Amino acid sequence: MTFRPSPSLIAACACLVLAAAPAQAYIDPGTGSLALQVLIGALAALSFGLRSQWSRIRALFGRSRREPSAPGSSSTER
Repeated sequence: MTFRPSPSLIAACACLVLAAAPAQAYIDPGTGSLALQVLIGALAALSFGLRSQWSRIRALFGRSRREPSAPGSSSTER
């Protein structure tokens, strides 16, 4: 079942978007600095998390190691 908006809903949304007043907003220079600090912190946390869990991640995606075959038997026999 898919959602199909009615034409009246689309018209109402268009009216709300077109009637919006311009915002008198101000972003101070400290906001950019804060965003940069958040980005650097997230990268550091991701790096630490991957590094501390690397063996589990590798085991999840890695191949399982097989036990060596007994001496005298070859794996190339047909």
